[in-house]
Amino acid sequence: KQIHQSSGGVPPLSIQYPQPFRLKQFYQSSGGVPPLSIQYPQLLRLKQIHQSSGGVPPLSIQYPQPFRLRQFYQSSAFLDHDRIELLKLKFQFLGKGFPQKSEFHGFRYYKTERKGKNMFAIDCHDHVYNKRIASKAVESVGEFYSVQMNCTGTSDELINISKKSPVKKFVINSVALNSRTVKRLNNFMSEEQQNHNEFTALGTLHPDMENPEEEIGRIISLGLHGIKLHPDSQNFDMDCPAAMKLYECIEGRLPLLIHCGDFRFDRSHPRRLVKVLDAFPDLTVIAAHFGGWSIFEEAVPYMKNCNCYMDISSSFPFIGKEKVYDYIKLYGSERLLFGSDFPMWNPVSEYNTFMELKLSQEEQKNILYKNSADIFHIDISEF
Repeated sequence: KQIHQSSGGVPPLSIQYPQPFRLKQFYQSSGGVPPLSIQYPQLLRLKQIHQSSGGVPPLSIQYPQPFRLRQFYQSSAFLDHDRIELLKLKFQFLGKGFPQKSEFHGFRYYKTERKGKNMFAIDCHDHVYNKRIASKAVESVGEFYSVQMNCTGTSDELINISKKSPVKKFVINSVALNSRTVKRLNNFMSEEQQNHNEFTALGTLHPDMENPEEEIGRIISLGLHGIKLHPDSQNFDMDCPAAMKLYECIEGRLPLLIHCGDFRFDRSHPRRLVKVLDAFPDLTVIAAHFGGWSIFEEAVPYMKNCNCYMDISSSFPFIGKEKVYDYIKLYGSERLLFGSDFPMWNPVSEYNTFMELKLSQEEQKNILYKNSADIFHIDISEF
């Protein structure tokens, strides 16, 4: 007990060390911190230590310079996505900041290569910002959702972190918070699409626009592939008269990716989407976040049989893999699209988590690329 107290309370008390690795001797010889490079015998392998301690290294340890957190993760082959998420929660609980993306780039958290055959993927839900305002925009989104953002929100970052992964195509968007920024953002989306072969861009609209028909025509002429709306951040009811006018203008012309669900607001509630779909049966809609972010279960009665698609973005971190799997089986892969909600989450990490679900190859194909390619007219012949 005294030895454990003097060493900060670790390693886990349940481990029974063999004679050659008595705790006191081990800690004395290593200066108080177990060297991570040591090749432990089977009983002492790092994976087992992590498992017996709840899957993460005890956070109370103050590692000296040679054992910084980043190096600790680098040397561990056993910290998968779930354990990283658990670690995030523990850092938040302790009031400590979780290490930023830059500290992990190239390490296990950004691991892109997986054993076995990987299936090509289209990420249908990515927010990309102009470099001049990216940091401010990302900070604002993080504050709006009380979430620590994982990425910086630039197009270069999105491409770089996914370069060696199976996620090869991205459907990018940027939401106009007022009518004055609509044209500027649509021009920016067009430029990003022209500059990056990986991108398929969506335009944006706002219900307060005076002449939405004209801008929709311009969106089509710019070669954009759809529309993105966010009732909560754009501050309108999904089924208000001004929004219904927008849907009427794009019905049969462009697909609509729309944010759905928020336990704090009623503007994007899925019951409002049902009203929209009933009024415009030829409107192609992708309801983001299983049609009910943060109200996933509440959305089920509305989304189960309605005439729309859904993406699975921002679901793993909030409801976990088992529940995501259940919703995929409930709604059917023919209606679902893979999305990460970059820069809130990392596309590669989201892809790796998705691939851990025990889905059939046909279900993976539908969700990862087929549905997105069909809806947004994305050329995937090279893949």
